[in-house]
Amino acid sequence: MRPVVITAVITICAPRPNVFQTATDMRAADFVRPRFPLPGISATDGGPWRRIGDRRHHVLTDESSVDEELTAHARDEAFAYRVTGFEGVFGRIVSKATAEWRFDWRGPELTQVEWTYSFSPRSEGGRVPLAIIAKLFWPGYLRAALRCVKEQAESQK
Repeated sequence: MRPVVITAVITICAPRPNVFQTATDMRAADFVRPRFPLPGISATDGGPWRRIGDRRHHVLTDESSVDEELTAHARDEAFAYRVTGFEGVFGRIVSKATAEWRFDWRGPELTQVEWTYSFSPRSEGGRVPLAIIAKLFWPGYLRAALRCVKEQAESQK
């Protein structure tokens, strides 16, 4: 089944190594916040992304949870992870998701961050509701989280 893919992009006025470090060090609850109708992260069991295989368990603000595992890590350039264990409405229509953050140099003090989510539907019948939910709500959700990372990275210059 074809995945549902959503991407958000932001430009941050800070050097790429600083932006990468900020994104991998921030507590997920500090930037993945509720944005109706999607929950935010209220608690995380697991630390910053450092090595492939690192895992985190997130409890969401709606009391559901998800698990993440780091699948790629290229310092200052990109990292990727797999998300499993969706519960609630998403658990009925999503089997897993993959996410990738790319950090592109745009100048000495300018970094473009691209965050892409690729959702695998649980069934062909779940693909349509997943596409609707993801395309309507996920871009704003990702952009809001990226704005938090931007504020943090730019404040540390």
